[in-house]
Amino acid sequence: MAADLGGPVALKADLPAPAYAGDIDAVLLGLEGEAAIRSGWRELQHRVSTAGRAWGGAIIQPLVPGGANVLVGAVVDPDLGLALAVGLGGRQARLSHTVAFRLPPETDAEADELIDSCAGVASELDSFRGRAMLDRKALRELILRFALLLHEAPEIVEADLNPVRCTTHGCVVLDPRLRIEPWQPVERVKTW
Repeated sequence: MAADLGGPVALKADLPAPAYAGDIDAVLLGLEGEAAIRSGWRELQHRVSTAGRAWGGAIIQPLVPGGANVLVGAVVDPDLGLALAVGLGGRQARLSHTVAFRLPPETDAEADELIDSCAGVASELDSFRGRAMLDRKALRELILRFALLLHEAPEIVEADLNPVRCTTHGCVVLDPRLRIEPWQPVERVKTW
C-alpha cells in the first residue's frame, strides 16, 4: 500500500485526540520501500509504548515538500459563536502563543486580515529570512473554504487543521481533526 504512493512517505502514529504524534516524536519522515516502512512501524510502536500512550496504528502519507506549518482552527464560543484561528502550526503551535482569532472571513480582504493579524504566519509566508515566498493565495483560499464548510455544517463545533503545510505552490492539510456534536438552535439573544 505505501509503495503505491510512490516516493518517500511520512509515517506517523495515530493517537486519540487531543494528543499529537509530534508530541512524543512519533513521526518518521522520508521512508522509502517496504523494509524501511516495516522498520519505521516497529520504531513507532516502541516510541508510543515508551510514552505510555494508546494508539490505533499509523498513518502513511506522501512526503510533502518543505515550507511553513500553519494552524487553521475553529471553535464555537457559547456567547460569540464561531471563531476562526490562524497561527504557527506543527510543533510551534504550543510554543509561540501567537494565534489570531476572528469571525469567519467572507472575503479575500478579511482572510488576508486574519493571516496578517498573526505576525508569525505573515512572516513565514513573506520570505522569512530570505526564503522563497510561500503561497499566500492558497492559504487564503483554504481559510475561505474552511469558513464556508463551517457555515454549512454547524454540527462542527471544533476543528483543528494542524499542520497545514504552506509551500511555494499550494497548501496541504496534513492533520485534520473535527469534533462533531448534534446541531442545537441558538437561543434568541436578548434584545431591547
